[in-house]
Amino acid sequence: MTKQDVFNLLSLDEGANAIMMTRQELDAKLYQEVKTDLVKNGGKWQGGKFWGFRFPGHIKAAEILTRLQAGDQVNKTKERQLYVSTPIVREAIMEHVREFSQRQPRRPIYALEPSAGTGVLVNELLHFFGAGVRIDVCEKDNDLRQAFYLVGEAPRPGVAVAGADFMALERRNKYDLIVANPPFAGYQGEYCDHITKMFWHMRGEGKSLLVSVAPADWTYAERGRKAMFKEWLFEVGGAWHPLPDNAFKESGTLYKTGLVVFNR
Repeated sequence: MTKQDVFNLLSLDEGANAIMMTRQELDAKLYQEVKTDLVKNGGKWQGGKFWGFRFPGHIKAAEILTRLQAGDQVNKTKERQLYVSTPIVREAIMEHVREFSQRQPRRPIYALEPSAGTGVLVNELLHFFGAGVRIDVCEKDNDLRQAFYLVGEAPRPGVAVAGADFMALERRNKYDLIVANPPFAGYQGEYCDHITKMFWHMRGEGKSLLVSVAPADWTYAERGRKAMFKEWLFEVGGAWHPLPDNAFKESGTLYKTGLVVFNR
């Protein structure tokens, strides 16, 4: 039996937005290959009576199953540059946020998530600060905005959609707290521009914090865009905190990453 044979045995649970796994006994290596492809496409395993892979609202399980059964090994994560912040990453970010909250007693906190994705960092802030935070979000993907930041036509409580493209956000918008996991954008280094722009949206006054995920490739760049970013970052007082090598494995990538941190 091949991996493609297994794909053809999978079924759809449209109501649960899930792809159901066959209960036929499979070779362990083959099962792992199938599971890897489903996880790369956004699926999350749920065993027991369910026995399948659930997908978040912005990814249609029916579309994924159709394309896999047709032999198209689509990877929605790479397609959208959507490497969701894993529990390891979220905890590392929130460690800095907790320290920040102790030195910034004023409430509400005005926060920004400039590439909000599926909202995991937004949820962390809402859980930690409760009613003491107001969060602006930017997210280019219309499906994500509809699924995670709007209730009907109204924004989620505590959350406002500041726009689709963060790079178009007016600089006069200033924030106490910015947390981000911008698109890695392959090897082009677009994240350098994103983080630089985030810096200029910090309120300053000695009581604002910026924490952003970034690939580690800029740290050893010797020329070009990333080398310029490195020089600028340390000139303006930024810090670099490497994350574990497998920090994003659960989200489908083994990029070496870390946190860029500014206290300003």
